[in-house]
Amino acid sequence: MTLGYQSFSFIMLIQKTFIFLSLFFSLQASAVCDDLLRRINAVAVHNIKDQCGYGSCWAQAAVSVLERRVASRLGFHVELSATYLAIYNVLGSTKKAGFYTDISYEGSRVVKAFEIANSIGIMPKSDFMGDSEIEDFVWMLKQDVKKAEEESIRSAAEINQPDTFREHAYESYRIQKDEIVDKYLSFVPRSSFVVNGKHYSGPLDFKQQTLGEIRWRTFDLEEFGRGLVEGQLKRVLLKIREVLDKKESLTGSFYWPRDLLGNTGFVFLPKNLRDDPEAIEKIITSKSTGAHAVEIIGYELDETDNIKHIWMRNSHGEDFGFHGLFKMDMHFFKAFVRQVTHLL
Repeated sequence: MTLGYQSFSFIMLIQKTFIFLSLFFSLQASAVCDDLLRRINAVAVHNIKDQCGYGSCWAQAAVSVLERRVASRLGFHVELSATYLAIYNVLGSTKKAGFYTDISYEGSRVVKAFEIANSIGIMPKSDFMGDSEIEDFVWMLKQDVKKAEEESIRSAAEINQPDTFREHAYESYRIQKDEIVDKYLSFVPRSSFVVNGKHYSGPLDFKQQTLGEIRWRTFDLEEFGRGLVEGQLKRVLLKIREVLDKKESLTGSFYWPRDLLGNTGFVFLPKNLRDDPEAIEKIITSKSTGAHAVEIIGYELDETDNIKHIWMRNSHGEDFGFHGLFKMDMHFFKAFVRQVTHLL
């Protein structure tokens, strides 16, 4: 009995030690991260985003910016649900523009999240679905969508008229997808909630009282990767400095060449590619290049007082880069930036 008790005590000691060390290193990493942000002209980071494998970077980046504006109005930080906006991209906007079969939207178009937020509001992450519920929700949605696609194609094929096949298939699918949308909209919570003791009747009420109408300005830099004019770059960088110096943040949307990315916390363009526009074009059009959106949170200056690195908060958890953050050099920024957006 004594041996068993001692063994149990030893196991408990190991567990407590592990918990203590995990907490210690987490606090240490957080402290180092805070110290870094103080040294590099950056805004504070309250939490690290994690899109958990879903293509919701556009929504993660957008709510990161919105959280800062909400905090400035309320006086405290509230973590918002990016998934609330992402699911409504699948559902709420379906009848107006396209039907997406995943929690995803092209990573470069952050303004989509602001548009959705103006339509349906915002809500705290703690008041939305848990991760397991979201996974079940998306799985069921995908099954229904797949079934509707198969049925519409089969129905159109029975007509055996090539000229009207596509039109019939689309019409059949449109009717079914509208029914799917109505079904799943009823699953998404839109009830009242309380934040710091104050009652809100729902996401729209919360948005109206904390943000009002969300307005933004976007620098659409789609062609920058194909020959950036220095004057254009200068204007964008001046705006980045201006917004960050006011302790707000921006979103950045990029072509995301996976072959050039690592997990070192530093995203840069190799020297052999810096003066090779044909190589950059080839990278941009490569199948391995995707689109990604992040929050721009800080900058570093060189000896001539020009920006040499831009710091960003990613949405791939704390294991990415430097405690969820990374910096990008100006060569990579110039080659692959697509949009920079800030709130008005």
